[in-house]
Amino acid sequence: MIVVAIIGILVAVGMPQYQNYVARSQAAEGFSLAGGLKTALAEYHDTHGVFPDSTTDAHTAIGIEPAGNIIGKYITGVVVSDDGSGTITATFGPASQHDGKFLRLTPTANDGAVYFDCTTDIEESYRPSDCGQTPEEQLQKFLEKNTVRQFARRSNGSPIQPAKNSGTCTNCGKGMRWNSHFEQGVYLDLLLDWRLEKNKPKKQIKKAKNNRNKAFKKTTLDDEYIRLKNATGTPYTP
Repeated sequence: MIVVAIIGILVAVGMPQYQNYVARSQAAEGFSLAGGLKTALAEYHDTHGVFPDSTTDAHTAIGIEPAGNIIGKYITGVVVSDDGSGTITATFGPASQHDGKFLRLTPTANDGAVYFDCTTDIEESYRPSDCGQTPEEQLQKFLEKNTVRQFARRSNGSPIQPAKNSGTCTNCGKGMRWNSHFEQGVYLDLLLDWRLEKNKPKKQIKKAKNNRNKAFKKTTLDDEYIRLKNATGTPYTP
């Protein structure tokens, strides 16, 4: 009886963990199949300057198999859109724990390169890493990747510059405050948002905007920052 009880406990503990593992592996299949089309789509954009738009068959246009042939054990098809957005969408079938749900890769072209953001409606605990992040999370990850620090705030909410000699950029102005012109531009963009929110004098708003634009002119990261910020609740102010 003791042995039977122990086996029952092990099964009760182990089964949920195994089911979680299976659900994650099924989600990974969708990510893998969708990801396998990224190169063909990026090459099409590199050649034509756009993603497939109003074509009779986007799959034929970029030289890949029909959607119904791109299947797996748990995926019933992977579709490339023909509306110019270039999305790649994998749909989960009834053999999976995510029946009817999707995993989508959405491309962005920037400076000759194509980047893909992943979104999905499967449960968060089963998602592949870096898939399904909120716009705010995507923006924060991008800033961290490019060594932009989080800026402290004063009691009135305005952002505070980093301390002198805390940065690594030697030509980003006096005081060695910044890691890059991009970090300086992000700070000035946050300062601009705050001044707009508080209805500060037009002269102060114009100064923050001009200084931000000057900093962003010295970097190639501003386009991606603008794209990511526009997806959040506080869009970019041109």
